[in-house]
Amino acid sequence: MLCYFGIVILVVSLIITTASVATNLENHIAGVGTMAHPTSNAGIAGCSNCHGNLGSTTTLGFCTGCHSFSVFSLVETANPTTVTAGQSTSVSFTVNQANNVNVTNRPAASGATVTLSGAGVSASGTTSTSGIFAIPLTPTGAGTINAIASMAGFNQGTTAVTVTAPVPVLTTITVSPAAPTLVQGNTQAFTASPKDQFGNPIAATIVWSSSNTSVGTVSASGVLTAVSAGTTTVTATNGSVKGTAAVTVTAPSTGKATVNFVVTDSKTHRPIHEAKVSFGGKTKETDDHGIAKFTDVVLGTYNYKVSKEGYQTIKNSIKVTGDTTTVYVKMVKNTRRDSESHD
Repeated sequence: MLCYFGIVILVVSLIITTASVATNLENHIAGVGTMAHPTSNAGIAGCSNCHGNLGSTTTLGFCTGCHSFSVFSLVETANPTTVTAGQSTSVSFTVNQANNVNVTNRPAASGATVTLSGAGVSASGTTSTSGIFAIPLTPTGAGTINAIASMAGFNQGTTAVTVTAPVPVLTTITVSPAAPTLVQGNTQAFTASPKDQFGNPIAATIVWSSSNTSVGTVSASGVLTAVSAGTTTVTATNGSVKGTAAVTVTAPSTGKATVNFVVTDSKTHRPIHEAKVSFGGKTKETDDHGIAKFTDVVLGTYNYKVSKEGYQTIKNSIKVTGDTTTVYVKMVKNTRRDSESHD
């Protein structure tokens, strides 16, 4: 009988001991009562000294398969989570401590290292006492910026910032030709080349205008009609973006021109005075500057001859097409042999 009671007492004692140990472990994991609450994975590693390695079949009479140890990790978030390539944006990374048992208490992870990489960004920094690391980011292209938070005793935390390609925006308009000259009564077609901030062509509606409509008017399609002699600016506009071209309009030709002959010595380059210039049925002598001027010359092709005593005679032809034509004549002095041959 005494033996029977002894067995019962032993069994009850074992049950009470096992229940007590299990309760203590639960308290330890939950961080209540008098049990110390581990604050990192380093602290959890020390639990094996009392409770055995995690995953063992039993520990001091209870199953660790039901009573697992805490796992401490970092939880990281970014604000904002999306930025635009090519633009500088301030991004804040917030890092908190966390474990898989007490999921509601997540203190700030002060002193955690945040490492950034991707989309042309490479940077790192340390969180403040409030667990925040803020940094201006200027990604060079679309993609993802990966952020890894690390701190001793905690599993790493990760988050990502998405980088989107910027929306093309009209930035410049180039007008061509940029500086044409045309005769009154003629027309000139202009073209506009709108481009975005990356220098790529972009579709844009162009509005054409002329700054001086008394000189030239421009159509909706960019064709200028020269009205009178003068200057005007042709502008291609879309919103606040503009491109311009400088236009010069000249008076129409009268059909006659002025022809200037400039006669100089081929060696000394000095003007030759009183050289005889025969042109258009007229003969004139050069002045002290070596110039002979013929006015009211009808446009066309003419032969001319320039002679001077002591110089070889020059004969040639020119085509008069504009209002003013200048002919440069370089005369060569006769040699002694040329003089003897002439005699």
